[in-house]
Amino acid sequence: METTNKKSISLMVLSFSIMLIIGFLGNLRGALLPTIKQDLGINYSSIGLLIVITGIGYMAATFAAGFICDKIGHKNVFAIGFILVILGLIGITFTSGFVLLTVTMTVMCFGLGCFDIGLNSLTPKIFVTNTAIMLSFLHVFFGVGSALSPQVGSWFLLRDVPWNHVYGYSLAFVALVFIFFMLTPPLPSIHAALAGSSSVSSLLKDSRLWLFIAALAFCESTELGISNWLVNFLQVERGMSEGSSAQYMFYFFIIYTVGRMFGGYIAEKVGYIKIIITFVATAMVLFAGGLFLGNTYAFLFSITGFFISIMFPTMITLISKVFPNNSSSAMGLIITGAGLTCYIINWVIGKINDTMGVFAGFSTVLIYSSMVILLLSIISKRVTYRTRKEIKDSAALCEVE
Repeated sequence: METTNKKSISLMVLSFSIMLIIGFLGNLRGALLPTIKQDLGINYSSIGLLIVITGIGYMAATFAAGFICDKIGHKNVFAIGFILVILGLIGITFTSGFVLLTVTMTVMCFGLGCFDIGLNSLTPKIFVTNTAIMLSFLHVFFGVGSALSPQVGSWFLLRDVPWNHVYGYSLAFVALVFIFFMLTPPLPSIHAALAGSSSVSSLLKDSRLWLFIAALAFCESTELGISNWLVNFLQVERGMSEGSSAQYMFYFFIIYTVGRMFGGYIAEKVGYIKIIITFVATAMVLFAGGLFLGNTYAFLFSITGFFISIMFPTMITLISKVFPNNSSSAMGLIITGAGLTCYIINWVIGKINDTMGVFAGFSTVLIYSSMVILLLSIISKRVTYRTRKEIKDSAALCEVE
């Protein structure tokens, strides 16, 4: 019993540590973007392209790693993830140009994608009881890592440490977790049945799938639009210092983390679609206040973190309810499609920053959040209609039998 408890604790510490890495490295770029742009002499379109390419690498990993897990096991997938993240960090540390930065950061993001899909499929196996609560805590560590990234990034920059060396110093923590991973007991094995091609084919014909891809894409675009571009907006458009702008990003993720802790409980009480629409509408009002009311009200950007935090996990839960028979296939298609769309949208933000100004580019977040409300309103009607139709068809089938 004692050995089992030690093994569970080791796996829990490992899971939380890896999620901390995903949150930290995934959002460190946002805090360093202005410095990267200035140091490499590139424009916002190039920054947007960097986000798109690295995002494709991340999504490619999440799409492929699920299949790979079934072939070679989770421990090997995590090992691949660690090797790629370490190689990527080393490459970024010694990068001297945009092309090399894009390649090395894509390698790092591919490794983070391996971590992501590995954790999402392994966690329910590790925490058989209280799975929902443990998943919530797992995402809390993503928020903690995200909150630390702007603080750590600005701390180094204020001490004249080159931006690429910030990634080099991050390597120390990743290496420490990697050593702990190598000493961790064998991970539980999971044998998941792969969905047949007919199942995927039927999903692709379901209009609800495409609605969810679009809705989740705009959810992620709203979240990443702020986390990737807030620091840049505050420095370029509002004239804030590196330290002050990073502080608002830090508060954003702290409040975001609190939202992740309590969001699941609120969603269960109010209803998935209703709570997302309500929270997104609230976030829009707060974001608009920060956008148009000046530096005195910049704290409103940070408060949006609470209302934005609930979107992704609640959408994932909703998808599993709408597609109960083939939720894994639906989840993979929706997350991959939404992720790719989201990163393209971030490239669009970069183009708008170059052509129309940083204010115009950042304000497009209001458009993305309004699309979430519109699409969820349509989904609400389609889901209700489809459910009633399925019940009616089922009743008719019973009468025939």
